[in-house]
Amino acid sequence: MQRTLRFHDAVIAAFVVRLVVVGVSSGSNDPFLWYGIAETVADHGLVDAYRLNEMLNHPPVPTLFMTVMRSISDLTALPYSWLVKIPALLSDVVAAWAIHRIVTDRAGRDAGRRACVVFLWSPVTIALSAYHGNTDSVYGVFLLLAAWVAVRRPFAAGGLLAAAVNVKLLPVLAGPALLLVQRTRATALRFVAGCALAIVPFVPLLLIDADAILDKVVGYTSAPQSWGPSQFLTLATGGWGDDPGTGPLASRYVDAGRYILAFAIVATAVLGRRRRADPIAMVVAGGTAYLLVTPGMGVQHLAMVAAAIHAADPRRARGFAVVGGIYVVTLYGGFLRAGFPLMSIFHNPAPYPAIVTGAVLWLWLGRLWWLAVSGRLSSSDPQGIDGDAHPALGSLHSSQGVGEHIGRGGSRQPAAVHRAAHLDAER
Repeated sequence: MQRTLRFHDAVIAAFVVRLVVVGVSSGSNDPFLWYGIAETVADHGLVDAYRLNEMLNHPPVPTLFMTVMRSISDLTALPYSWLVKIPALLSDVVAAWAIHRIVTDRAGRDAGRRACVVFLWSPVTIALSAYHGNTDSVYGVFLLLAAWVAVRRPFAAGGLLAAAVNVKLLPVLAGPALLLVQRTRATALRFVAGCALAIVPFVPLLLIDADAILDKVVGYTSAPQSWGPSQFLTLATGGWGDDPGTGPLASRYVDAGRYILAFAIVATAVLGRRRRADPIAMVVAGGTAYLLVTPGMGVQHLAMVAAAIHAADPRRARGFAVVGGIYVVTLYGGFLRAGFPLMSIFHNPAPYPAIVTGAVLWLWLGRLWWLAVSGRLSSSDPQGIDGDAHPALGSLHSSQGVGEHIGRGGSRQPAAVHRAAHLDAER
């Protein structure tokens, strides 16, 4: 009883902290960019907004939502920066629930509660949902849910990936990994059919002006940032004060960035399939592959792995919370302007401490990528009955659904029974 109360207190306190952060901050540049986009949509309509506003590169669903939030802000005098964070805050509720269920299924109730609390108190997840002011936390939870059901419900997994892509196009990079975890041609086709739902919200816009939509949404590429290869290559031929992506080596890398990224994503999916990594680990692997090679990573893109890592391997998620937390604190803190509410104005290059802590996080993510594709991430309890289970079997337990592991009277069936059943199915 006392443990239950402490768990509930920790969860409630984590959301109180988020609400306090929302209340005292405007966040990054993004809420102000969204407000400008919403004004353009309100004044000229959605299709013309894609033609006129150079900053509009998001799918139509979040764009329309942000436009509605602008109207509510104007009518109620509530700060717009508060309203744009509502989807991210709600996504943390769903992510915390999913992490708790997944890890509980694999490693027991106490492990599930610990994983949930670590997720909710991670500086990374707090910064992304309560401070930054964008939609990335939302697609992060859709990716986690898609991976969770990928084996048992491939059509639903495809639909969840489609939902993620309709938040931001970036999650499409998880597609190859989730496709290659399908075991048969039939399940792969069902997954692809679910993914096809992603096009539905775009259809009316494409019928009106396909060129504008494809150019602004599909053709968008992020500017080089103080992160990863573009930063390292800039330092190799320039100095600390140079903008990332400048210099002969860095500029060549930026030009080839999309091809390098495509190779990294496909290679990651193939390696993960060969080593039978579980679907959630594969989402982590795909997200880290992006973070490792992209020349245009924004701090909010940590959402590609921020939820999934806590379900895939809670122990290493604690490392992500620490190393990633130091990075986000130095980055947002380095860009923090004087005054109230708190606001971080991003520009290039990043502050020196953020470049250093970002390099440490980049190296840490490199190791995480290898552990993910080699099937060595596991949320099972090393001291428990599942300690010797292959990580892929842990994923199968998770993706089959928590309810199927509960026997009559609410008692858990032994993990060895599930392993034997899955091995028989494999035969």
